[in-house]
Amino acid sequence: MNKRVGGDSNNAPVFLRQLVMMALYEMGQVQEAGQLFEQLNRQGQDPAGTLSRWASLLVRDKEWTTLGDLFMQKGMQSPDLLPMISEFCLQIGIKEDPRGRETAQECLAYLVANHPNHPGLYLSLGRLHHYWEQYKSAEQMYRKILSFDALVEDSVQAIAMNNLAWILANEFNNLMEALQLANKGLAIQPENADLLDTRGEIFYKMGEYEKAREDLEKSLRLYPAQSARRAPSGYRLIKTLAKLGKNKDALEMYKQVEQWNQQYQALTNDQIMDLNTIIKGL
Repeated sequence: MNKRVGGDSNNAPVFLRQLVMMALYEMGQVQEAGQLFEQLNRQGQDPAGTLSRWASLLVRDKEWTTLGDLFMQKGMQSPDLLPMISEFCLQIGIKEDPRGRETAQECLAYLVANHPNHPGLYLSLGRLHHYWEQYKSAEQMYRKILSFDALVEDSVQAIAMNNLAWILANEFNNLMEALQLANKGLAIQPENADLLDTRGEIFYKMGEYEKAREDLEKSLRLYPAQSARRAPSGYRLIKTLAKLGKNKDALEMYKQVEQWNQQYQALTNDQIMDLNTIIKGL
C-alpha cells in the first residue's frame, strides 16, 4: 500500500499520506500506521488534519485511554492544536458512549487547567455541560469566557452570550439578565439567528409577544435552508402567533414546521405534544 504513494512517499501530498495511514490501520497494520502518524507529526504538515484522522480511528476502536492521553499530550505540546482538540472532544462528548463522554470531560478539564486563558476550551466544556443538562457548570464556563472580554473572538462571545442567556431564561428564570446578554450578543452580531431565536423566547416569556414574533420571524429568515434549527424556532413562533390571536398564520407555520421536523427530527416529544395541543385549540 505504501509503495503506491509514489517513488518517495515523503514527497507525496500530505492528504494522500494521511489516507494511507488510515488504510494501513484499517487493514490491521497498526504499527505501520502508527509509524506513519509519527512521521507526519515530525514533518508538521497539516498537524490538525493528521491528528483528527488518527483520533477518528481511535474512536472507532473505542481506544479512549489512548485518545485522552494523546489529546492531553498534543494539547500541551502544540497550543495551535487546541481548537481542533476541543471541538473533537465536544463531538465525542455528546455521543452515547459513557467512556467517550468521560474521556472528553477529562481531556477538556485537564487542558483548561493548563491553558486557563484559552476561551475555546471553556466554550467546548461549557457546551458539553450544557448538553448534559449540568446547567450550573455550563453557566460558570460561559461566564468565564465573557470575563476575558476583548481577548475573545466575536463568534465565541456570541455563542457564550447566546447559550448563557438561554440557560438563564429557561432554567433559572432570570429574564432580565438573559435579555441583557442577548442584546449584547446582537450588538456584536445583529444577524445571528441563534441569538434572535433566544431573544424571541425571552420576549415570549416576558409576555412581549409582538417583539417575540419579530425576532423569531427574522431568525427563520436567517437560518440556512438546511438548518435543523428552523423547526424549534418555528415551534416558538407558532406559540407566539397563537398568543397574538394570529391563528391562520400559526396554522400555516405549523405545516412548515411539520415538514422540517419530518426531515430533521429536531423537536422534542414535549414540543410535539405542546404543538398538537396549541393547534387543537386554534
